[in-house]
Formats: sequence, structure tokens, C-alpha cells
Amino acid sequence: MPLRFEAITELPLHALEISKGQARIRDVEKDLDELVENLRTHGQLEPIVVARSPSTDKFEIITGQRRFLAHKRLGWETILAAILPEAVDLTTARALSISENVVRTELNPKDLIDACTALYKKYGSVKAVAEELGLPAHKVGSYVKYERLRPELRGLVDTGEVEINLALRVQDTLEHVEPSDGIDTVLVTRNLTRMSRAQQSAFLRNASVDDLRNIATSEQTEESRRVTQVIVTLPVAVHRQLQECARRNGLTQDGAAAQMIMNGLQDCDCGSPAPSGSGAGALMG
Repeated sequence: MPLRFEAITELPLHALEISKGQARIRDVEKDLDELVENLRTHGQLEPIVVARSPSTDKFEIITGQRRFLAHKRLGWETILAAILPEAVDLTTARALSISENVVRTELNPKDLIDACTALYKKYGSVKAVAEELGLPAHKVGSYVKYERLRPELRGLVDTGEVEINLALRVQDTLEHVEPSDGIDTVLVTRNLTRMSRAQQSAFLRNASVDDLRNIATSEQTEESRRVTQVIVTLPVAVHRQLQECARRNGLTQDGAAAQMIMNGLQDCDCGSPAPSGSGAGALMG
């Protein structure tokens, strides 16, 4: 979003306070030591953004709270700041903050979800939020669906253990499978994280009640849960066949290739069978 500034000047740290609209409220001091050393070595390369507080005589930090904290840790008395011409509301402050944090350093997943949800409630459309923050619309669409997740799935997303898209897909699958009572949603989701995304999609697309119960009680070894990337070179004609096979079966090229390899290994008895729930069902060419 375009910004106009009243001035760019050095401000004393005691004249600043952190805005309540900060997108980052978790892991604020994560890797702060590294930022401190960067500032010590290179100095401050760009200003933080501040606005006059509507309720105090101080300036609110809109973007740059970690640089502010690093300045305090270094014992510096002033910081270079770009001053907005007027106060901003909490939602606008959050939008500015998240835009900076998405570019600078990875946000805690829940911070990102909270910010997108707040902006969605303000603007009423995924497209508007995506344009405001410079994020892909499909990601924003997932974030704003967080509130409909079951509490146990929210917990997995909050800790970063599970991506929100997987949590949503698991919940949707369970809602369309009857009877789903007695299936441990958390164990299903955790075990699915050990698969590739292509395998997750293939499993959930065709999962029966028994499949879901089996994966919830899966006791695969850690070795069998790991996913390894293999790069191969194919003739053009074979690559086209792979693309067509993937299209017909609703898979990615990686997913189709993985299933073919696992099926081939099972057919030739070249090693241990593919792990249960890996999505290695037969492809109908």
C-alpha cells in the first residue's frame, strides 16, 4: 500500500510505544540476537514506521518493533523513524505490520491467521485482503477458514505442527464419511503430515472409514515415514504419458510418478512394501 510520510527523523526510544495492531505477537524475540548483531555491525539500514498515538503523547510503532527492541538491547537512545501524517486504526496498523513481516521474516502461523481474519471481517472479501497484504488469494482463503476448524485441529495449527490446508482437508473428509465417530482426528492428521502432499491428497480423496481408522492407529517406523525427493530424466514422449496419467487420475506429476514407482517395486518384489496409507494404490491408466 502506498504511504506518505510527514518526516523521516531520529526519535528517542522513550517517545515510542508498540502499537496494539502489530501482526507479530508471538515469537517476537525469536532470533533477536542475530538482528542485534546485524545492527551492531551495519547500523540501521531503513527506518521503522510510526504514527502519533490517539490516546498518549507518544508515537506508536506500526512496523519495526523488532528493530526497536534490538535498539533497546544495544542501549541506543534513538532510532530512525518515518512518521505517518496521522494516527491509524488497529486494522490498518495490522495490515501494514503484516505486509512488512511477510517480507522480512516468517510469521508465526497463528499471527498470520489472526491478521487475515481481522482484515477479512473489515473488507468482507478474500480478494481485498490478498491485494492489501500482497498474499496469494488461495492462502488468504485458507487462513480465514481457521475459525471453522474443530478445537483439536486448531491446536495443531496454532503450534505450527500442521498446515491449515491439511487440517481443513482432514475435517472436510471426516464430515463426509459416515460413520466417523471414534476416529482420532489428531492422530489421523499427525500421521498424514509424514506423507508428501500428493500422497495426502490421494489418500483423503478416496479414504474410507477403515482407511481413516487404520492411519490413526498406524505404527510405521520413522524410516518408513520419511519422504525423499528423486530427480529423474524422461524422454519427451514418456513425460507426456506421465502428464496425461496424472491428469486422468487427478494427481500432480510427482504424485503419479511416486505411485507408479511404489507399485512397480511391489510388483517386482524389490524390497519392503510401500507403507500403509501412502496412497500407493493402482493407477488406472
